[in-house]
Amino acid sequence: MTDKFQKSGKLGSFTPGTQKKVPVSLASGLVVVLALGLGSCASSPAPKLSLTETGSVSTAAQAGNIDCGKMTGRMQIRIMQIRNYKQSPKTSDVSHTLQGMAKSLFGGTTRGLDPDGDYARDIEQLRRQNAQLAARGCKTFDLEAELQPKNFKETPTPR
Repeated sequence: MTDKFQKSGKLGSFTPGTQKKVPVSLASGLVVVLALGLGSCASSPAPKLSLTETGSVSTAAQAGNIDCGKMTGRMQIRIMQIRNYKQSPKTSDVSHTLQGMAKSLFGGTTRGLDPDGDYARDIEQLRRQNAQLAARGCKTFDLEAELQPKNFKETPTPR
């Protein structure tokens, strides 16, 4: 039995029970793509890490080594993520217990085990970043106003 590709002669021939022939140009193209992909992974620099006052590790971007635009964008995203927290339904104690058990069994993050604590840390982080923006002479956010419940489509605006 012949394959439709055998008639065209483009992709080689196929016989039941054997492997397809692959053109050399296609195989070499795949090798080049893989080599370039792996090479770009090796050439990307690793983020610089430093210790914060609390002893946790932070990247250079978290330490304030980013420009005003990037920091403003990150703050906008965080504000949009947490501004409706107080009005959102809370998870049950049972779910917190199950998450804690899963973390102890399988490892993972502690984020979410204490939502109120996470919210307080996010607010504190926003305040620190806002102070950094002010110190650099960039526009800052009115955090009290921006953290009020709003439509999710309203983007926080620095002033």
